[in-house]
Amino acid sequence: DLLQKAAGQEYPYAMYRVGLYLDRGVIGESRPEEAFAWYAKAAERGDGDAIFALGRCYKNGIGTEENPDKALEWFTKGAENNESRCLTEMGLAYEYGSGIEENPHQAVEYMTKAAEQNYGYAQFKMGDYFFFGYGACPEDNKQAVEWYEKAVANDIPLAMLRMGEYYLYDYDKLNNETEAFKYYTLAAGSGNVMSMYRTGLCYYNGVGVKQNYTEAYRWFNDAAGNDNVASYYYLGKMLMYGEGCVPDAEAGLQWLMKAAEHNSDKAQFELGNAYLMGNGVEENDEIAMEWFEKAAENGNAKALKITGRRQR
Repeated sequence: DLLQKAAGQEYPYAMYRVGLYLDRGVIGESRPEEAFAWYAKAAERGDGDAIFALGRCYKNGIGTEENPDKALEWFTKGAENNESRCLTEMGLAYEYGSGIEENPHQAVEYMTKAAEQNYGYAQFKMGDYFFFGYGACPEDNKQAVEWYEKAVANDIPLAMLRMGEYYLYDYDKLNNETEAFKYYTLAAGSGNVMSMYRTGLCYYNGVGVKQNYTEAYRWFNDAAGNDNVASYYYLGKMLMYGEGCVPDAEAGLQWLMKAAEHNSDKAQFELGNAYLMGNGVEENDEIAMEWFEKAAENGNAKALKITGRRQR
């Protein structure tokens, strides 16, 4: 009520806040069309937050039709005022050629400005630019890690994931799996689904931490519940054999089936075993061989031996 009163008195920031409340459904269901109207009023009066919000609405079709040109128009206005989120959006637009011709040099230039303002996502992107080599940024692990660490300090889960992979795959021969586990758990705790899966793998295989099937099961379960396909196989296998959980062949088979439908050769092989041994299903050699054949087609070494196929 107070914000609406202030908005009615032509206070731009109050207009933006009213739009934000309506956008996020703070006091009820989200009302994107009304939110868009308030963002537009505030943006036209020069409010920086509203300028970014309006650009985001046009970019993602929130409360209005998607319009990359209009999105770019508002992001450009924000970037001219050195607004970090708009600078980042301009960098992304030039990187992906979204509404504008692709230009790696411009992408890096905009992203650098945003990152130097301590904007976390831009710092993550700068880490990627140096890690993979993009535009004017050569492949440089040292600079990449410096940017990733800044992004981690700003609670960017994707940067935590990158740091975990940096240590796990030992790009600079540091041999520090404990650091990989640390960053994966940080990212997983921040809701990054891939890191939930990675944390589960660390516990399952004893990488960077003592092997613990119970913790592995918990993380795979969380990741699978968030549609992480890679976790389906591990969750199914652990339920089948009671690794870190109470055995439940029926539930295990359901997860293995979901993984197999996404062409997981390991899940297909486990399904073959289940039908071969009658574990959770009625024993059926023909169906078992069908699953072994599918696993072999996807390169599973054990299935290749069973079916007599050669590795392609």
